[in-house]
Amino acid sequence: MKRVLALVLIVVMVGIVGCSSTDTIENKTSDQVQAEKAERVNKQKTLRVGEPSITNFYEANQVKEIYEKRDNTELLCYAYTTNIDGQLVYLGISKGFGVNASIQFSNPVKVQSAEDDYGIWSADGKGPILVPQAEPNGLFMPEGLMATYISILNEDTGEFGLSYVEDNLNVFEHKQPKRLVAEWSLPDNYDELGAQPKAEEQTD
Repeated sequence: MKRVLALVLIVVMVGIVGCSSTDTIENKTSDQVQAEKAERVNKQKTLRVGEPSITNFYEANQVKEIYEKRDNTELLCYAYTTNIDGQLVYLGISKGFGVNASIQFSNPVKVQSAEDDYGIWSADGKGPILVPQAEPNGLFMPEGLMATYISILNEDTGEFGLSYVEDNLNVFEHKQPKRLVAEWSLPDNYDELGAQPKAEEQTD
């Protein structure tokens, strides 16, 4: 009798598990099903192929070098735009590589409590929301602005002046060959450029 009861219980439990599994699959979205399948494929790939053996970390070292160059207060570069013929148009010697106009000094958003001073709640009515935060000048910056601020040397005064460039800007650490540059944009001393003035020291 005990064996019969045990067998009945096993059959019932298997049926329940099967039903719950079916319900779970039916309740899943197509995205969830596809994600699970992709995870299984990736796992099989990893088990069969293995992970890449990275020992030199060459790309990581390049990124480190880029950051260090950008932080060099004496880095001088050559700035160019591009004309409709695809030729470079020489702008001049620049301080560093320039700064994208969308870069912000402070965090662009701040956390607001679930109900702010105006009685606005988050979309789901639960917890905090993120709201735009103004820059130190009190203005709100746009996102994805295709423009660059760059300091370019004034050849007449020998001083650097800030420029705002909305054209496609190309900045190189080394001077580009004359064959790539529109001839009319080249100064008479382009061939001799290289003994560059030092960028002004940063002051606190």
